[in-house]
Amino acid sequence: MVRLTDMSRKNSYLACVSLRYDSDYIIRTAGCIAEDDGRARMSVISILPDMPDSGQLEAMEHLRDISRQCDAPMTILCNQSPVLATVDYIRRHKITHVIAGMPSSGESEGDFVSLLRAVMPKVNIILIPKPVSVAMDSPVHASFD
Repeated sequence: MVRLTDMSRKNSYLACVSLRYDSDYIIRTAGCIAEDDGRARMSVISILPDMPDSGQLEAMEHLRDISRQCDAPMTILCNQSPVLATVDYIRRHKITHVIAGMPSSGESEGDFVSLLRAVMPKVNIILIPKPVSVAMDSPVHASFD
């Protein structure tokens, strides 16, 4: 039996990204997850310890474009404590799911995610692996004999 309170509860997803051009995969994946969860809303956040440099500003514009495509507002914060700033955002916006990039293979999940799990144990954290890109020096020719 489904309770009415369960049906009326909306999930809300927060994509946590670094201001790097290639962080767009996290936003795109979060957008797909939120879209599959029909009643969900999504937002994007990036937290910097200092003002962004020119490369980060360029990446920010790219990530904002991707966020707009996913109908997700993007927030950029300057804060020396990314975990505390994220926790504050999660609480203020009633976030139920955090989506972040998975560390490279062999690495632990990282201080950010570990601390976030410790402080917000009821928030679901989804780690997304970085897509593998294959570079090829010459075109592959297939032969179907």
